[in-house]
Amino acid sequence: MTADSLSLVWAAVGAVLVFFAGLAVFWAWSLDKRRRYLLLMFGGAMTYAVGLAVAFGDFLPGAVPDEVVAGFCMIAGAILSMEAFARRAGSTLGRGFVLGVVVVAVVGEVWFSAIRPDAVGRVRVEDYVTAAVSIRSVLRGRLLTNGRRGDPVLFFFLIGLAAWCLTRTWFGVSAAALTAGARFGTNIFVTPVYVIFAVLLVPATVTTVWQEVAGVIDVLRTERDTDLLTGVLNRRGFLAEAQRMIDDPRLAPVAMIVCDVDRFKQINDRFGHRAGDEVLQEFGRLLRESARNIDLVGRLGGEEFAILLATSEGGDGFEFAERVRIRLSSEAFAFLPSSQQVTASFGVAGAGTGMLDLETLLHEADRRMYRAKAAGRDQSWPAYRSESS
Repeated sequence: MTADSLSLVWAAVGAVLVFFAGLAVFWAWSLDKRRRYLLLMFGGAMTYAVGLAVAFGDFLPGAVPDEVVAGFCMIAGAILSMEAFARRAGSTLGRGFVLGVVVVAVVGEVWFSAIRPDAVGRVRVEDYVTAAVSIRSVLRGRLLTNGRRGDPVLFFFLIGLAAWCLTRTWFGVSAAALTAGARFGTNIFVTPVYVIFAVLLVPATVTTVWQEVAGVIDVLRTERDTDLLTGVLNRRGFLAEAQRMIDDPRLAPVAMIVCDVDRFKQINDRFGHRAGDEVLQEFGRLLRESARNIDLVGRLGGEEFAILLATSEGGDGFEFAERVRIRLSSEAFAFLPSSQQVTASFGVAGAGTGMLDLETLLHEADRRMYRAKAAGRDQSWPAYRSESS
């Protein structure tokens, strides 16, 4: 096999990899269609693959149409793909920037294809535009600062792609291919240029698909463990996370609070389930706002909630319960008359009372919550208060 034919083989491998990268991204999108940026990435890969196919197949009559179509497809594919990376981080390349690179691409393609034909010059236009959007995507996507797993791989891919585009026409052009009349970026380079592209593309594709699949799994897990009405953890999610918190010595000691909306059935019966739902939603919001990021809030069922406070004693739990109780009693509700006060009763248990396991902590806090109800409701029963007092 000659060097020129080997280069074409590797160029074809790159084209096939782009095509299958697009299919892999489309599959990732099919798992969660809310991730619309993946459709942009898929469209970019397919558009780029079409450009490569036109360059290989020489489908269109005349040299200029083939070159122009192939070039524009590859530039459009690069812009779409890099826009997708930016949107994944909640940003965009920017309309002004995109318009600018499109103008440069159009002028360059027309100039080096029709006015002053030059295969190397035209490929440089395509490469420099791709390098520009790659660097822009890195900056807008904050790939090294957003903390997302796998993003450093994508950072080095995009920087590597930009470097590849900026240098390949200066060091990798095959003089023999140009002498033979090569017209496309798919057949004017020596073999290592195509090998580098494949080496860049494969880990980037694997990382992107892995990130998206992992993201879908995280979303499904969150939806499984979250109470849809109140936005706090449901019973399953709370118990699982609470056990992990208790098992982590760095978060000790802990305080458990169990609370229950007073006379909730009467609210439902008198004012309807819409009013009852509003009460639960507002109570859940108050608990979330009052808790820290390291604390857990969950709905155990019905109108009963639980809060597990990290690095907190029983006294801290009592103070938390009192803050929430006072705020709730002063809240106004849209579906309740202004004279209707909503209150809750709280029971607090701390690890300092000898409870070392989750079941015991919950049971003790629950008993104290019922003690608060028996004592008149709208109060908190602290961990240090005896059952008989």
